[in-house]
This record gives sequence, C-alpha cells and structure tokens, in this order.
Amino acid sequence: MTNTPTCAHCTEPILEGEERMPFNAGLVLMHRNCGLRGIIGSLAHLQGRCSCFVPGSTAGDPEGMTLRQAADAAVEEWKRLESLRRAVAASPIAKCNGGQA
Repeated sequence: MTNTPTCAHCTEPILEGEERMPFNAGLVLMHRNCGLRGIIGSLAHLQGRCSCFVPGSTAGDPEGMTLRQAADAAVEEWKRLESLRRAVAASPIAKCNGGQA
C-alpha cells in the first residue's frame, strides 16, 4: 500500500498523475492550482474585490466552493486575465510609441 500525500492547502489527497507543486525542498506538497492560488491570490483578489482594493471588504474564495475548487477558479481567472493582458500588449496602440498618442 502506498502513502498518498495530502495537499497542504486543501487537505485533499494528491492522487497519482495529478499535477503537484513541491515546496520546502519537497517536504510540503500541494496540487498545482492550490500552490498557484497561494501565489496569485483568491478569485476576489484577482477581480479587485478583496480588502487589498476595497477597504473593509471580506471577499475571498467563492462561497460554497471547496478550497480546491476555489483554487481552480482563481487559476482559471488568472489565465483569462493573462490572455487579455497579452492581447492588449500585442495591439497596435500598445506597440506604437509605448502606447502613447
């Protein structure tokens, strides 16, 4: 019987074949998206709704989602925002004189 590691973020098992992210020289393991969630922040942070942007806000992970589902949602939002950023950076106005008129 093998010892299935547990994700340090969501506490769910990390199953064989799932992408993982090692921390602390491999002593701490997380699902890839759980590890990224710790770097990029919550869905509310990515959308500018958390207390970093809105004084007094308590917005964080979406209600009703597990920690792992919330991490997956945050990574999907980050990917969406990154694709928009790349599209803007590649636009003709962004290339023309540093985006200045």
